[in-house]
Amino acid sequence: MKFKIRAPFTVHIESVVEQTDVAGRKQKVGKTDSHFSREEIDISAAEARKHLHKLEPMDDEARSLMAAEHEKNKKVRAAQANPAFAEAVSAAVADALRELGVLPAAAKK
Repeated sequence: MKFKIRAPFTVHIESVVEQTDVAGRKQKVGKTDSHFSREEIDISAAEARKHLHKLEPMDDEARSLMAAEHEKNKKVRAAQANPAFAEAVSAAVADALRELGVLPAAAKK
């Protein structure tokens, strides 16, 4: 998928590559490729999802991915606007914090 990086963003893509040292042994090392504003890049869908807010689609495949992600995000925002959802999330977070000892135990009814 082809994208153009929006100004003023930079995209860092990390990967693990196999490299041979001077003794002939192969080892895995981390590699970071940096791409800067207005640069055009060709990346996978998985990598693009990590940086969607920084990218402008340049081909049909990239535009399809952006549209699908936008639709998915609309559904998430709609669920978050539901008061029952917000209450359930708050209760789950409070329970987790109590379990970690950050909040005092809930009063028994």
